[in-house]
Amino acid sequence: MGYLELLRNLTEQSKKANIQYKAQAISQEDQTQDVFQELSRYIEPAYNQCVNLKVLIEELFEYTKLSNRELKLNLATFSVGELLSQTLTDFMPELEKAGLELRLKLPDQRYSVEADPLLIKRVFDNLISNAIRYGAGGGCIDVELTSEICRNHENAGSNIDLIDDYCNERIVAVSFINYGEPIPDQELPHIFERFYRGDKSRARPADGSGLGLAIAESIIRIHNGSIAACSSEDRTVFSIRLKSC
Repeated sequence: MGYLELLRNLTEQSKKANIQYKAQAISQEDQTQDVFQELSRYIEPAYNQCVNLKVLIEELFEYTKLSNRELKLNLATFSVGELLSQTLTDFMPELEKAGLELRLKLPDQRYSVEADPLLIKRVFDNLISNAIRYGAGGGCIDVELTSEICRNHENAGSNIDLIDDYCNERIVAVSFINYGEPIPDQELPHIFERFYRGDKSRARPADGSGLGLAIAESIIRIHNGSIAACSSEDRTVFSIRLKSC
């Protein structure tokens, strides 16, 4: 069902671009003035549609590889705090544009994990993008890095089948907190499902693929980590947990 929905999205966007091109061509037959101005007005939205289509296709391939575990992990030991700081720096222009203040909380101690840094950065990218998209009006976004000893099922998140791997292990946790519209309770169990669409007020924006959270979960899962989301009237929190080393 999800793949059919994606194909419909691809087809709709492709048809929309083609219809726009044809309509503009017909209208130009009877016009000899301001041709370039009219073409410019048309080409930009058509180009944006093509870019969106490209993003949808690329993220579908990425998600498929992750789901089928076809992606080879290039493991390395690195500081989670350093990678997190570098990632968030890239998003400062977007945060400023959205009128959001970033509040980053890092511990004094350095915590490292053994993982694929490019894939973990991809998770950070997706979660901060999600926080910006749905945190509008909240004034700020909090990102917190903590460490804990996992002793119970509560810290297993969506990966409860891996709880035996977590017991009595030191865990590095990263939380992305926004203060925008809450996620309805009935949507939380489905929030990481591919192509899931819930309340219209939180529906996939035109420039998104609807795969961001599903990709993030897949990446965390192949690292034997966990990811979870919780939401209340006050705030929405997405947290990931990985074994420390």
